[in-house]
Amino acid sequence: MEPRAAIEVHHQGALPWSGIVPVSIPWPQGGHAELHRVGIAGEVVPCEPFLRWPDGSVAVVRAWPRLRLDAGSRTTLAVRALEGAYASASDEGVWYFDTPLPMHTVLVDPWGARFRAEFVPDEERGEGGLLLDSPRSRVRCFRSRHTNADSTNLGLRAYLRSWRGERRASLTVLLDNDPTDEASVLGPMRFREFRLCTTDPLLRVLPRFRDEDALAPPQRNVHGGFDQVLLAPSDQHYLGDRTAKAFRFELFLDGDAVSEVERRQAAQPRPLALPACSWVRRTRAFGAQGGPAPSEPQAAEWTRELLGRHRSSAGYGPWADRGDPAFAAVQGTRRNEPLPLRDVLRCQSPELLRMFEARFLQ
Repeated sequence: MEPRAAIEVHHQGALPWSGIVPVSIPWPQGGHAELHRVGIAGEVVPCEPFLRWPDGSVAVVRAWPRLRLDAGSRTTLAVRALEGAYASASDEGVWYFDTPLPMHTVLVDPWGARFRAEFVPDEERGEGGLLLDSPRSRVRCFRSRHTNADSTNLGLRAYLRSWRGERRASLTVLLDNDPTDEASVLGPMRFREFRLCTTDPLLRVLPRFRDEDALAPPQRNVHGGFDQVLLAPSDQHYLGDRTAKAFRFELFLDGDAVSEVERRQAAQPRPLALPACSWVRRTRAFGAQGGPAPSEPQAAEWTRELLGRHRSSAGYGPWADRGDPAFAAVQGTRRNEPLPLRDVLRCQSPELLRMFEARFLQ
């Protein structure tokens, strides 16, 4: 039987989920010149082409279905391609993160001088820093430099992904030594400390990899917000020329209208949606053809094996290797194939995706 377009949705949280679950969906070459809406779970869902085949047809779209999921569930949902443009409904909700971000970063150099960087929209990437402006999802880019009254230091780069009608957002922050201004290239740099500071007591910031980065709990600051030390005081911090150090966070905007259930839901991981392995093979996207997909018991065993290899060689701390295959050859980790995405799709594993995300951010 010919595979049909479908996605697998994994919700590992202890509470039910109701909200947007982003997903990337591949399509066969030549199938669609344009595609801006799909049908998922009885709903017309907006989507945007993300990758195209050499002939210009749509290869992968990003879609944003609103789903209701039971706690600890795994659900298979059919996907239908729909012609025409998506028409936003009036009840889609507001954008909670369109205002300036109430946060900044602080960098301390080896001599104790403090530098501050604001989250300034990168207008070179688009008006207001917008990289993506879709009916249900926006991605904004920020870029600035750490400065004080006397001089400038390393840069700050950040990417904020928000969803319409949701108080949650995802933020990636980079301490950046790759400036766009060639006249201000600093070369390899040492520094002593780096922290993220919020100024709004209602903004909750949850580091994605707190254990891997060995982060201490945040401390209340004089602005009413919190200080999260990302790189604790040390004489060993170093950032090479044209490199950056990345951190990822989940944001939640609290308020008087927010219930305790919503707060508890915000503390659990967002569900993960992946295209079904059989459909990916049918489309020939991602180079993930190969042999038959493993059965669920085989996939579970394979996942345990890969996670075991990772954990046997992973380090913890902000500069640790986290099980990078380059440092793990002794236990047989393969190094010369584009394995992570293939393994995640074949095993349909949120645990593997989280492991590889932590590795790549390092």
